[in-house]
Amino acid sequence: MNFSIYRATQNLVDCPGDNSWLGKQEKAVLDNLRFTKRRSDWRLGRWTAKQVIKGFLISEPEDISFSQIEILADPDGAPKVYLKNKPAPFTVSISHSHGRAFCVLAPSNKPIGCDIEFIEPRDENFIRDYFTTEEMAWVKSCKQTLKPLISNLIWSAKESTLKVIKQGLRMDTRSVHIFRCETGNTQNWQPLEIELNKSKKYFGWWKTMEGFILAIATEEENLRP
Repeated sequence: MNFSIYRATQNLVDCPGDNSWLGKQEKAVLDNLRFTKRRSDWRLGRWTAKQVIKGFLISEPEDISFSQIEILADPDGAPKVYLKNKPAPFTVSISHSHGRAFCVLAPSNKPIGCDIEFIEPRDENFIRDYFTTEEMAWVKSCKQTLKPLISNLIWSAKESTLKVIKQGLRMDTRSVHIFRCETGNTQNWQPLEIELNKSKKYFGWWKTMEGFILAIATEEENLRP
């Protein structure tokens, strides 16, 4: 059975100016964030996630307010959703870049990760440090005009996969390999083939949107946007 991944993107201008939509515990987290950019990104990520969650819950008989939805961090740093202080039966992944956030939602027994990246040139040292030999060859062989797209696609897919296994950048990004893919109609969701430690297969999806790369990674092929 296929499950459609719920997803949303939001810009900073979409985020409310007040904090009435945050839950009590979320407000406490926000109060402890010192830096303006960190606070701004955190609020935008939570607002985007709540848009996805409200969309998922729209068919539920009981209405739940934004402040009754809380997204808190597990000990491993992954976001965990609570509805009226009880763990939700689904999981979310959140990412933000250059004033835009991206969030996806899937059942709690189906790990998922997402990432959004602004499409811009990546330094050769960055590519050498974080990409596999095959990925570096892919970037090197593509047209100059496509290098920013391909390098950010690879990076975004890696970040998404590392979120699936709840490791993030604590793990060597070269343990995740992104296979070459078609780059035709990038405004529609395209499949990705991903491999972890040259053994475990993951499934991915990606597209471009208004100068950004959106990427999703899952353990199951039947999870798709």
